[in-house]
Amino acid sequence: MPTFHFTTDEPLQTTEATMAYWVENFMSSRCEILLNDGSYMEIKTPNGKIWEAHARGAGDFTSHVIEFKEVKV
Repeated sequence: MPTFHFTTDEPLQTTEATMAYWVENFMSSRCEILLNDGSYMEIKTPNGKIWEAHARGAGDFTSHVIEFKEVKV
């Protein structure tokens, strides 16, 4: 999956808040969360692939990034 960039009107103070915001507002309801550790998740997509998702800031409290890496099983 490509890296996902987004902005918010209100500041998100932590990477955990960034991840929670992404899940609530952008993650497909067809994906299954296998592991949620705050700013790190493992997600299973409808095609059966498993992805790591890492939340981070992008320079300020209103710019955010979710980076994905496929988990090889």
